[in-house]
Amino acid sequence: TNSTLSYQFQYTPPPTNLIIYSANLNSENDRISVVYSSENYSGYVYWMYDSLNGTSTSASYANSYVRTTNFYPSTYGVIQICGSISGDITCVNVTRNVRPLYGEIDYPSNNFSTSSSSIYVNYFAENYSSGVLEINNQTFHYLQSTNSNNGSNGSNGSNATFVNLPVGWSTLCLKLTGDNGTTLTDCIQIHRQAPVERLIIDSATISTNNDYITLRYHTENYSGYVNWEYDSSSGTSSSSSYANSYIRTTYLYPSTFGVIQICGTIDNSTNECVSVNRTARMVEGGIISPTNNTTMYSAYLSVSYYANNYSNGMIYLDGSNYSSLGSNFEENNSSGNSSNWGDVENTTSFGVYIPYGFSTICLELVGEDGTQLSDCITVERYVPPHSVSITYPSNGVSFTGQYLNLSYTLENSSSHHFTVDGTSIAPTGNNTNAVQLNVGFGNLNVCVVSYDYAGTEFSDCVTVNMIDPNADSDSDGVIDTSDLCPNTMPNESVNNNGCSTSQLDTDSDGVTDNLDICPNTQMGSSVDTNGCAAYQRDTDGDGVMDNLDTCPSTPVNSVVDAYGCANSQTDADNDGVMDNLDLCPNTVVGSQVNADGCAPSQLDSDSDGIVDSFDQCPGTPVGTVVDLTGCAPSTNGSNNGSSSGNSTGDDSDSSGLPSIGVIGTLGAIAVGFVAVIRREQEE
Repeated sequence: TNSTLSYQFQYTPPPTNLIIYSANLNSENDRISVVYSSENYSGYVYWMYDSLNGTSTSASYANSYVRTTNFYPSTYGVIQICGSISGDITCVNVTRNVRPLYGEIDYPSNNFSTSSSSIYVNYFAENYSSGVLEINNQTFHYLQSTNSNNGSNGSNGSNATFVNLPVGWSTLCLKLTGDNGTTLTDCIQIHRQAPVERLIIDSATISTNNDYITLRYHTENYSGYVNWEYDSSSGTSSSSSYANSYIRTTYLYPSTFGVIQICGTIDNSTNECVSVNRTARMVEGGIISPTNNTTMYSAYLSVSYYANNYSNGMIYLDGSNYSSLGSNFEENNSSGNSSNWGDVENTTSFGVYIPYGFSTICLELVGEDGTQLSDCITVERYVPPHSVSITYPSNGVSFTGQYLNLSYTLENSSSHHFTVDGTSIAPTGNNTNAVQLNVGFGNLNVCVVSYDYAGTEFSDCVTVNMIDPNADSDSDGVIDTSDLCPNTMPNESVNNNGCSTSQLDTDSDGVTDNLDICPNTQMGSSVDTNGCAAYQRDTDGDGVMDNLDTCPSTPVNSVVDAYGCANSQTDADNDGVMDNLDLCPNTVVGSQVNADGCAPSQLDSDSDGIVDSFDQCPGTPVGTVVDLTGCAPSTNGSNNGSSSGNSTGDDSDSSGLPSIGVIGTLGAIAVGFVAVIRREQEE
């Protein structure tokens, strides 16, 4: 027999375990190190731990080897850290405390006073994440971050730095930020004494040439520029130079004389002044020979002069610069005694060529203070007599053409030329005393201009009329000799006489033809700006000329009478209502009318055939038979009986005849119809 034996096996995996050996904070209090391993598990551990926003997560690998992972917590107090693997969760608690901040300024002490511009600052700081040193709320030093918890009693962690102090009181502060945003501030007051700054002017002297001042100076407790101000011809002048404790020199170039005050300023407040007396040297000079009003016949003249103590000197001949003398200052000649001018060593001579006539020679000197000295003489060089005369043509002669033959005479002339209307012109032929000049056309002034030997100008002139036979001055196509209307405007058409319509007034009404819309106006008639007399215009366009139109401004398209009046402009019966609106023409003069121009004698308001002025019974119903008073018989004052008894008899008596009321009604309708027709005609 066959038999089967079966076995069943079940594998039970070993339990997994996450083992946390330790969880510790580092010395800086900012990192937790967790040491761990796992049993029967290889893979990632998923960590969760407390943080400011609730929980934070991370992951790290785990197996049977002991491993370490780090966490950087953001909160303080008891922090729970839990690791999770498949089949096991293990937690551990770590307490992270907020460390106390330590810090203070050790040196200088509060209310410290010094004259130094900078000092060293000693400070102590510990357990901070950031820190600064400030002076007057301005950071001047950043502390190196440290989380050391050693030396909390202040024995360690002392540091020093350097700070510049402004003048006066300053606030110096140490500011620290620690764990969990804690802060610590330690401040002291420091006073820097203001140093006393002085500018000292050691000397101020005038140069031997009297043109600049040498200034020697130095300063105490100050290094920088000195701003100098000193008197000048324009008020004050300024300059600057560097200064410190060493004696320095600067040079000032004054432009004025007398007592000159010089002031130096440092730091915009401290100043020092000194005065220097600068005296101008006296200008001396004069022309020694020749004497004034000397007459001579030769061209060359020798001139002698004396001059001293001048910064600029010139010799002028007739106002023009003849020679520059430069400058000269000689101490031995400063007395100014004119008796020495004749000494050879003190005089200078020069030669000058004198033109004909009177000449002025001047010695002009300018002193160092602007003082001017001038000495002038007048000399005369004899001038021979001179004359110029035109002998042909005589004055006022006319010629045809542009060439003029001119004859003239000259005596003792240095030069001459010819002018036409003041403009020089060269002759086409030039004999000794006769020339031909191309003068052009027109009424011209022709002159011979001559100069004597002294350069004095003389002239003789004649006026001639040079006629251009082909000239057309206004370019209208008609030559000037035939043109009755000169100065025609460009591009205007003209007649044979050279006249355009803008130049003609054919009917002599005062309006030129180009503007005259009414030619042939009768002589003596008054016209408007268009050249039209009243008998030539119809202003309102009604077909009646203005001189006959008694109704100006008639509406357009109106029918008018022989006097130019429409019925909208006339009131034939003089009742105050214009004819085009008057329903009752021929109203008796003086009658009161309504808006339709009707008097009571022309109205029959109740249409009974009796006009209102005679109607004793107004408002009679239409169709009622009335008598001559406008009343029905039943309402007549003489009939006191009932009207019912007579109505039949009356009707029988009037049978076949229209009643007066009916006739009146028909008449009123006819009048209204006529009025309507007249209004339509007016419109």
